[in-house]
Amino acid sequence: MKVSGIRFELAGAEFFPDGSVHDVELAADSIIQGLPCAQGRAVVFYPSGQLKLAGLSASTTIGGIPCAAGHVFYLHENGALLNAGLSKLHSFDGKTLPAGSRVTVDPSGALLEYSERLKADAVIDGFPCCSLFEVWRYDNGRLSRFVL
Repeated sequence: MKVSGIRFELAGAEFFPDGSVHDVELAADSIIQGLPCAQGRAVVFYPSGQLKLAGLSASTTIGGIPCAAGHVFYLHENGALLNAGLSKLHSFDGKTLPAGSRVTVDPSGALLEYSERLKADAVIDGFPCCSLFEVWRYDNGRLSRFVL
């Protein structure tokens, strides 16, 4: 199936009531709204037609933030990055995060949350956190999400 010049898998396609694409699985790597999107991954759009989420087929920079290939990225409806995995070391207003960290940013690119892989189980903000899972922290370093 081909819609708006993009070849999609037939299984699992979903459309908005007006007939525009809501989500599909890409049959081939495709450039969608200037971003390299990976085949075999879901691509989701806002009702406005703006890309909402997809998997990156190649590392790319979105809004000045280096995003890693092979990971899902999310966009705000205005097209600005919302969430992605970092492809390389990156600094946000003095907070430097390593490649592989997932980040959530506001529409201006300011850091809201980030993931961190612990080297060992640790007590953070008074909570015992398991090193088998990433913890998430707010930009101020306080815990956002964790697994005991």
